[in-house]
Amino acid sequence: MKRTLFSTCFCVAVFMMPFLNSCEASREIEFSRLSSLQLHQANKDKPSVPLSSEGATTGITLQSTLTYRVKSPPEPKAIGWTSRKLFSLRQSQTSLSTLTGPRYQYHSLIAKDGTLYFSVFVGDGYLFALDSLTGAEKKALKLKDTTVSPLTVAGDYVFFGTGDGKVLSFDRDTWDAKWQVANNGYRFDVGSPLVAEGILLIGGAEQLIQQSSRAQGSLHALNAMTGDQLWMVKVKGFPSSPAVDEGTVYFADQDNHLLAVDLKTGRRKWNFTAAHNIHTHAVTGDRVYFADTHGDLYSADKTTGQLAWKADKVGRVRSALAVNNGMIFYGGNVNSVYAIDASSGVEKWRFQTRSSCSAPVIAGGVLFFVSADRFLYAVDGVTGKEKWKYKCKNQPQLSPTITDAATYLLDDEGYVFSLR
Repeated sequence: MKRTLFSTCFCVAVFMMPFLNSCEASREIEFSRLSSLQLHQANKDKPSVPLSSEGATTGITLQSTLTYRVKSPPEPKAIGWTSRKLFSLRQSQTSLSTLTGPRYQYHSLIAKDGTLYFSVFVGDGYLFALDSLTGAEKKALKLKDTTVSPLTVAGDYVFFGTGDGKVLSFDRDTWDAKWQVANNGYRFDVGSPLVAEGILLIGGAEQLIQQSSRAQGSLHALNAMTGDQLWMVKVKGFPSSPAVDEGTVYFADQDNHLLAVDLKTGRRKWNFTAAHNIHTHAVTGDRVYFADTHGDLYSADKTTGQLAWKADKVGRVRSALAVNNGMIFYGGNVNSVYAIDASSGVEKWRFQTRSSCSAPVIAGGVLFFVSADRFLYAVDGVTGKEKWKYKCKNQPQLSPTITDAATYLLDDEGYVFSLR
């Protein structure tokens, strides 16, 4: 049976913890309050340095550049380990979406301090923590009958949202709940959360019964230690996953806008109107780079939002953007990965495969990505020449996660495995 590769999430046990009861939400788009006991404990545990999910979020960096700060791994010689089968796709789940939402989703593996964290949705939401040295399952959490956002890790905590209106923080060592906040009639699985300067940023939207309607959405900023809401920006449609750079938050709505707001206050600094909805963006240097759903690529001044260039004749952008060393990389629409000069929008090279490609990630100046023919590729970021490729047993569903110790992949049969 054929499955769709690299599905986009408004961008998926040995131990099972019962899910927390939801708090009563107010009628406004605000969260229910925490108990005084939870607030006291949160203040007691306040870290000396503000929490940050740098290196431990879906975009890898806070700027969402998909760049690891590790050496380029050598060509793998063997599989280091394979986890147990963590989940299965049922026959009814092989169609990607229904009227009410996706049938299944996979979300990025997050590597932090010897543990791999990730979430999936296969009828129910699941969160997993695996030992990165052995693949042994440390913890697992089942969220019954709800979708779940990608995870982000900051300090001692894991953060995520759910499709039934909750945002949660868990201690990543004990898996005890730190706090939860909730809003009935809302969903918080529409993008990847991140933490910057002690502030948790997470997108939400109204729950809709009819898919033809456009939801009212919002980006929320919460105190990462307590769950208290600091500010909220309403937008049309689902907000995209945020990126943060030098005190500014960048995100898109579903009304063709890229927005820049102040991290501390949510005050709008500027917004840019594209020709179509924007589905990916990254920030580096003095520019923000983004692509719309038509596949066009843009560059704008990150301070003013003024357009620097638009590339509408380069291979259509179909993946998230990776940005490094003055170059932009992405998976295009003709089974290729493209390299674009970040200063001009001019194509420098393209690498063609036999099948569709995931978003590339970067380590040590080398691009790593998977294609629908089960290969993991390593390509030189300067020349576009293949360094090596490795054929996996099953189809990897996500870009690889790379550390100094190993490379990790999640496949469509429900296994996580490492390459060494």
